[in-house]
Amino acid sequence: MTDVRKISIDSYQDDLDWEMFIEQVEDEIERLANSDYGWHIEGRNMGWRHRSGYKDVVAETGWKLLRSFLPDTDVSIVAEFYEERMEFTVYHHDAPTGEFYTITPKEVDDE
Repeated sequence: MTDVRKISIDSYQDDLDWEMFIEQVEDEIERLANSDYGWHIEGRNMGWRHRSGYKDVVAETGWKLLRSFLPDTDVSIVAEFYEERMEFTVYHHDAPTGEFYTITPKEVDDE
């Protein structure tokens, strides 16, 4: 059986709750990251048009990683941490059934 750890947060929770949530995301970043902190993010069911897409980012902190894919609105987030990836479900007014993000480590191309 796969070991999975699950945490959640809502926009209305206080700053201390958010700090603890971000610290837990940072613990997972440290566990999963390669040396250059590159990440591949795949999204499904995004926004009111239910779009899919992906992007590659470099993020050394939990806040920077979250800001790279979270919408700029009130959200509820459920995060699941697996052996080789992180998965986030994000609920907000344009995606009440949830947006789904899978985040995996990725080597950064030096171009």
